[in-house]
Amino acid sequence: MKKLGMVVLNYNDCENTKRICKEYEKMKIIDRIIIVDNNSPDNSFQSLLKLKSKKVDVIQTDTNKGYAAGNNFGIHYLEDKYGEFQYIGISNPDIYIDSKAIEACVDYLEKHKKVAICAPKMLNVNGVEHPLSGWQLRSIRGDIWDSSILLTRIVKRPHIEMYDSEYMNQKEIKVDCVAGSFFIARNSIFKEIGYFDENTFLYFEEDILGNKINKLGYYNVILNQYKFTHLESVSVDRTMNFMKKFKNLQKSKIYYHKNYDDNSNIFKIWIMYFFTYFRYIEQFLFSEKFHSFCRKIGEIIFRFYKCIILILATITSPIAFLYRKLRFRKKVLYYSVVNWKWIKQRPHFVPLYLCDNGYRVDYMYDEPYKKYLPKQDHILVNNHQNNKHLKIKKFKYYPYHVKASRLNRFIFVTRVLFFNYDKIIFTNPKQVSNLFMTVLKVKGTKIYYECMDNYIYWEPENVRYLFHGNEGWLIKNSNKIIVSSLGLKKMLIKKYDCDSEKIVLIRNGYDKEIFQNYEKTPLKMKHPNAVYIGTIDEWFDFDSLIKYARKNKEKYFYIIGPIGWTVEPKVKAMKEENIFFPGPIEHKYVPGTIEESDVMLLPFIVNELIEDVDPVKVYEYLYLKKPVVSTYWKELDQFKDFVIFYENRNDFSKAMNQAFKTKLSDTKNYQKLMFESTWDERLKKYLEAIK
Repeated sequence: MKKLGMVVLNYNDCENTKRICKEYEKMKIIDRIIIVDNNSPDNSFQSLLKLKSKKVDVIQTDTNKGYAAGNNFGIHYLEDKYGEFQYIGISNPDIYIDSKAIEACVDYLEKHKKVAICAPKMLNVNGVEHPLSGWQLRSIRGDIWDSSILLTRIVKRPHIEMYDSEYMNQKEIKVDCVAGSFFIARNSIFKEIGYFDENTFLYFEEDILGNKINKLGYYNVILNQYKFTHLESVSVDRTMNFMKKFKNLQKSKIYYHKNYDDNSNIFKIWIMYFFTYFRYIEQFLFSEKFHSFCRKIGEIIFRFYKCIILILATITSPIAFLYRKLRFRKKVLYYSVVNWKWIKQRPHFVPLYLCDNGYRVDYMYDEPYKKYLPKQDHILVNNHQNNKHLKIKKFKYYPYHVKASRLNRFIFVTRVLFFNYDKIIFTNPKQVSNLFMTVLKVKGTKIYYECMDNYIYWEPENVRYLFHGNEGWLIKNSNKIIVSSLGLKKMLIKKYDCDSEKIVLIRNGYDKEIFQNYEKTPLKMKHPNAVYIGTIDEWFDFDSLIKYARKNKEKYFYIIGPIGWTVEPKVKAMKEENIFFPGPIEHKYVPGTIEESDVMLLPFIVNELIEDVDPVKVYEYLYLKKPVVSTYWKELDQFKDFVIFYENRNDFSKAMNQAFKTKLSDTKNYQKLMFESTWDERLKKYLEAIK
C-alpha cells in the first residue's frame, strides 16, 4: 500500500497550482500528486497538462461542482488508478508549506490511530497565526449571529466557535474541525465517513467532516510547532463578489444544520433563512453610499435647525435684553480651557476676581461623558471655592471618535439659545462657531476673547485650517481681545491683521494673599533639592534634568504636577532614585512647597507654543526669593535680572551649580516687579477691558 497521495484542486489559479505542484514533486514523502482542474473557464487545464510526469497526473472535471465534489473527483481517480493509499493529502494551490510539516503530520498519524486528520498551524499572508486554523463544531445560534451585521454588533461575539488563544498555543491541539486549505487524512477513516459531502458547493465542508469524524469517536489534531501559509480565497475572490460568496455560505450553513446538527430545528432554520435575506438590506444600510446619503440629509436638517435657533433668538431677544437690564449684578460666562479641578492657573483667578468686583460668573468647561473619560483622579485637585457669585458648570460632550458625537453639533447650537449673559469670555476658538457669533450679536451679548496660548499648536496639522477660521470669527466679533503675553499680541496682529488697540496685554501674576498666609506643605522633601511645580508634558526638558541628576546623586529633584498622557510612559520608565513625581498639589500648598525648596525649575523645550508663554510659576517662585533656573525665550526678558537661564544640557549643569550658591537680592527692580505682578494689580486692567 502506498503511503501518501496529494490532491490539489485548481480553479482559475494556474500559476499557484504550478508552483505548489513543483514543490510537492520534490518531496519524497509524497508518492502521487493529482492535479484536478475544476473546469476553470480561464483555460488553466491546457497549461496544467505540462505538469504531467511519472509522479503527477492532471485531470479535469466536466463541470464545476464546487470544492467537495472537485476533491472527491481527485481522490476517486487516485484510488481507481493507483490502488489504496494509507493517507490522503488535501491541498489548495494558494499555500506555502515545507516537507518537514507534511512529514510531521504523517508521523503523528502513524503513532495515533484515533486521529482522523492532522494539519500544521495555518498562518495568513502576513505570517500571523490564523484564528480559524481549527475550530469547534458550529452551533446554529452562532451561525445566526454571524449571518447578520446588526446581530454581530449587538451581541459582540462573532465566531463563537473559535477556541481561545491560550488553548490554541499548546504544542498539540485537539480540534473538532480543521481548515480545508491543507490537511492530511487517514484514508481508512476518510473512506468510512464517505469523503466530502458533495451537497455543498463551497464552505462548511470542514464542519461536515468534523461532525462525522466526531460521531464515529475519532478526532483531529493541529501540530502547533509546524506552520503553513495560506493566501486565502485567491480563486474564489476572482470569480465571486461578496454577496455571491455570502449566498453560498448561507446555503451551506443551512444544509449543515438541517442534516448534521442535532440541536437545530425548523424554527431556528427559518430564522437563519430570514437573516440570510435580511443581509441584502443590511448590505445597503451599512454601505458607504447609504452613509454618505445620510450625512447629506443630516447636514440639511442641521442647517434648517440652525435657522430655527436664529429665528427663536431674534424673537426672544427683547425679553432677554429687558431681563439683563433689570438684574442687579452683570452676569458673565467664563468659558474656560481647563477643568476647575486642574492645578490653579490664570483661568481660575480671573473669574474669582470678577466675582469680587460686582459680577456673577458661570465658570464652564468641556468634559467628555464619564464612560469616555480617562481616569483623572490622580491628576486633579479640589480647588474648593466659597464664593456665592461663582458657579462651576460642565458641558458634557461625546468625543469625536464616538458615533454619538454628531449630537454635539445640535447640543452646541441649542445651548446658545438659552445663554442670556451680559458678557461671554471665550478662551479657545473651538468654543465658538459663526452661528454662536450671530445669535449672541442678536441678543446684544458682549463678546471677549482671552488668548493665553498659541492654541493652533494644540491641534493636529490636518485640522489647523479649521481652527484658523474659528479664531478669525472670534477676533472679528469680539469687543476686546485679552492676551497674556507680548508674543501673542504680535502673533494675532500679524496673522489676522488685527487692530492693536483692540488687544489688551495683561500678563500673568501671583496671588499675594495666599503667599502671605500660606499653609505648610504636606510633601516631605530632602535637601538640597530643586523643584518644579506645574503641568508636566512634552515640552518638559527631561534630558537635561536626568543628565544632571545622574551626576549629582546627593541632590534631590521634585517634579510636582499632573503628568500628560504623552509623557506618562517616559516618566514611568525613569529609574533615577533622586527624581520624584509626587503628583499635583492644591494651590494653597504651593507657597509652602516653594518655601521648602532650594532651587526652582522651569526647564522647557522652547517651541512655537512655549515661546509665547508668560509662565505663572515664575512670579510665584520669585515672590519667595528662590533662585530660578529656566530655559530662555524672549517673553522672559522681564525676569533677566532675577532668573538664571540656560541653553543646552551643559549650560543646565552650570546654571544649576550657580543656583545652589545664589540668593535673590531685594532690589528696587525686584520690588517693582512683585508689586505689578499681583493678580489684584493685573486684573484691575482686566476689569477695565471688559467694561
